[in-house]
Amino acid sequence: LGAKTEYGHPCLSMNLRASLNLPEIGSLPSSTNGEVLLRKVRKKLGLTENPICHGAIIRFVDCVSIQSMNAPDHLHFSESHEWVDATTPDAAAVGISDHAQEELTDVVYLELPAVGRVVTKGEAFAVIESVKAANDIYAPVSGEIVEVNSALAESPEAINEDPYGTGWMVKIKLSDPAELDALMTGTSYREHLS
Repeated sequence: LGAKTEYGHPCLSMNLRASLNLPEIGSLPSSTNGEVLLRKVRKKLGLTENPICHGAIIRFVDCVSIQSMNAPDHLHFSESHEWVDATTPDAAAVGISDHAQEELTDVVYLELPAVGRVVTKGEAFAVIESVKAANDIYAPVSGEIVEVNSALAESPEAINEDPYGTGWMVKIKLSDPAELDALMTGTSYREHLS
């Protein structure tokens, strides 16, 4: 979890705040000297420049899960936490969100469909197993599976390490691009998680 300033930037994790003996969120007086806090943060992190926060006064007003907020703006997200990158509609990459992989914990097995299979939006097309649970993966869009990420059979941990990159699962040739309109943008998905 991280603190959010009045400007909306993540700046201090709870662990870091505790290790610096900083006050809890909401208990900082509005006159607190932000430069003192920033000096402590810079020293603790070994930074030569200020962290993301701007301005001399930091006022903690909210708490967000920074890790769970990783949702790139160019992707579309389903409520069941799958993403689709439709920049190439003939081979749109599909995977699970950073939030989903974090909830699953360590992925140990992935059962992917065959190339050529036609899926309908909302249909279970894969099974993912972690040390915690086994779950279905649902198609965020309809179309034909034109490629599968066979490297995940040997290295399913890529889903945890890079869910939006090497952790992609299948590529789908979209049969109805208009279905993307019903999915969440990166911004709306982050709001959905908060």
